[in-house]
Amino acid sequence: MNELELNNKETMTSLEISELTSKRHDHVKTDISKLYNELGDTPKSGEVYNHQNQMVKVFKLQRRECDLLMMGYSIATRAKVYDRWLELEKKKQKQLTPAEQFLQLAQLNVETERKITEQESRIKALEDKQQDGNTGFLTILAYCRMNNIPEPLKQAQKHGKRAVKLSEKYNILIGKVSDERWGQVNSYHIDVLNELFGDL
Repeated sequence: MNELELNNKETMTSLEISELTSKRHDHVKTDISKLYNELGDTPKSGEVYNHQNQMVKVFKLQRRECDLLMMGYSIATRAKVYDRWLELEKKKQKQLTPAEQFLQLAQLNVETERKITEQESRIKALEDKQQDGNTGFLTILAYCRMNNIPEPLKQAQKHGKRAVKLSEKYNILIGKVSDERWGQVNSYHIDVLNELFGDL
């Protein structure tokens, strides 16, 4: 069976349709001529070798015209042609070479790293701004960043609880600042934070 002729667009030859439908090639070509005549068009033609290694003239149909042609055929015949189209379209889907796969993965990694860097920059800018006006209040993370203190998120939550207790002990208000990750987070007076981290 002849493969799909692939130029700019997929086509199926009248000879392949003949073989799929078990219909004489000249009869298939007649059906195609009638179809194109009614569409006011002329079918594309070419030459291929048949199963006897003889050069024969064929019509080349794109998917739309092939589907229209099949409307006049039996369901079983239409199914054979339809299945063949699916098979060939699947085969046509480009398989990436190892080099292309590597390039695609590298591009994905670059894009991921770029997004991570942008996110980290936004977070740092936000934390640098997490000072409640000029009143001397800071969030736990902002205080740690200003003083170069490593502060994992889980540890920051733990310190936040201790900062709340110290604020209540000294009857110092707890502030609030906006945070794009959590909505709002507490900010504490600098004296509370100094005592909190001075005891660690």
